Amino acid sequence: MRFWIDTEYHHNGRNIELTSLGAVSEDGREFYAISTEFDVQAVKPWVKEQVLPYLESRSSSVWKSLSEIRQAFVGFVGDAPAEFWSYISTNDWYLVTNLLPGGLDGLPSNWPFECWDLQQWAFHLGNPTVPACQTEHSALSDARWHRQVYEFLCEYERETGRGNG
Repeated sequence: MRFWIDTEYHHNGRNIELTSLGAVSEDGREFYAISTEFDVQAVKPWVKEQVLPYLESRSSSVWKSLSEIRQAFVGFVGDAPAEFWSYISTNDWYLVTNLLPGGLDGLPSNWPFECWDLQQWAFHLGNPTVPACQTEHSALSDARWHRQVYEFLCEYERETGRGNG
């Protein structure tokens, strides 16, 4: 099963802290959670302006502890072999894998060690102009956009014959 993921986060000078995690599955299911454990007062101005205004109300059930997010996301992915995609995937994959006990060593057996990177794929295809992200900085909105970019790149590769090395 293919999953498109995105995270919102902030760097506090020592660590990268998860703000929110969004995912869209190949079968159309969606996952969204906001961490109760990041320090709202410590976020950088960009996060304050571009991310915090779009988070759901604190009374929403999407606000969860990191352990609750971990459990819910592992359940969302399920037991089938998983494939993960993101646009500039390094930080997204770092945050997702570090939600898990043991980091990469603690990955569920059906998860790969890597998250495929849409921007790198686009580069290898000659940097076609991908659809613009038209939404606010929400992890779920961005995960939806990642799926759109993936579908665009699949079609671009089919139409142009580019890719394959």
